Amino acid sequence: MTIAIVFLGGAGLVLLWALSSSTSTEAADAGAAANLHEQNLQRSATDRLIGPALISLGAALNKLTPPGRLAALRAKIALAGKQTTWNVAKAMALKALFTILGTAAAIALLVTGPSLLTVIGAALLVGVGYFAVDYHLDKAGSARQAEIQMALP
Repeated sequence: MTIAIVFLGGAGLVLLWALSSSTSTEAADAGAAANLHEQNLQRSATDRLIGPALISLGAALNKLTPPGRLAALRAKIALAGKQTTWNVAKAMALKALFTILGTAAAIALLVTGPSLLTVIGAALLVGVGYFAVDYHLDKAGSARQAEIQMALP
């Protein structure tokens, strides 16, 4: 059970990073650093390391994903109004990352003592990891639609 809590905490931190909009490039532009090295150092470590790794993973996954699924994911991102902070590669990378974390937590849970309850818990962890990004995008899209409906006369 401790592994499940660690998984949820780690997944929450990654999701928080993914959902936050990056303002570090604006700070780099505003500061007008003397050279490119200083500009790169002004960006956070997350923007310099984790971001590009996730984008590369997402781009590789895009090649393996059917075009219809990519189009559906693009539509969810647009419906949620996240085109400026999200792209399909980022969504696919997060989906893969959460699925891997869920699978690791599920394996750790099964190792502690396989029973019917742990098998069900393990399946739930993998499912939550796989569908977390879709759930977030659907929820954000619904909230955006409700906001637009409220703004209409």
